[in-house]
Amino acid sequence: MEFSVERCPNNFARPAVERDHYLKKWPHPKSLPFSYRLLVDGRTSAPDGRPFGLMVWKQLQHGRQRGLFGYEGLPTKWQVLDLARVWVHPELQAVQWEGLSRPTRFEDGTVGRRPVTHTLNVFSRMVSAVLARTPGSDSCQLQRDWLAHHPPRFPELPYHVELVISYCQLDHHDGTGYRAANFRSFGLTADRTKEIYFRRLRSPRAAWVPPAEAQAGLFEHAA
Repeated sequence: MEFSVERCPNNFARPAVERDHYLKKWPHPKSLPFSYRLLVDGRTSAPDGRPFGLMVWKQLQHGRQRGLFGYEGLPTKWQVLDLARVWVHPELQAVQWEGLSRPTRFEDGTVGRRPVTHTLNVFSRMVSAVLARTPGSDSCQLQRDWLAHHPPRFPELPYHVELVISYCQLDHHDGTGYRAANFRSFGLTADRTKEIYFRRLRSPRAAWVPPAEAQAGLFEHAA
């Protein structure tokens, strides 16, 4: 299987989110949600007509969180995006096969391999695809797509996304996918129903250029 991820219209993602995601709810329009879909061998949908996978990112509803953003020396709320919805088709989640781990040193000093169950790791592969720096660029796909989706209103202030965050609902997830995508745990929410995961992104050196003024693309490198 060959996996890739691309931007998609919200009207493609929204019906599947409201039908199949456990929250059954689309993010509030004021949070400026935007979507990605998973392609498997170039196809967007499984034989049953449902997407292979979806991600929805949005702005956070609160303006700061101590230790993460909104305070001096940390990214502003305008530099943070929330991974609000991820959904993977059950057909892909069900793919498993038995194998062996990498060589491991056991307690008795011997080296060997443990039996392990492998999966496709679709969640982490989808997320990592938009957060990895694009070859030949100093930004990732998510950083560029966000500026295209919501150009800065005050370009004299910091606007590049430097932090992504997600709230892992503990009655539905154990956080494995986040950790595999290089997110770190920040701890539990006050009500202890969610675990906060975050990943910091390096700020691009490129300066945003209004599309009407750009000669070639959205970015031009600052001198």
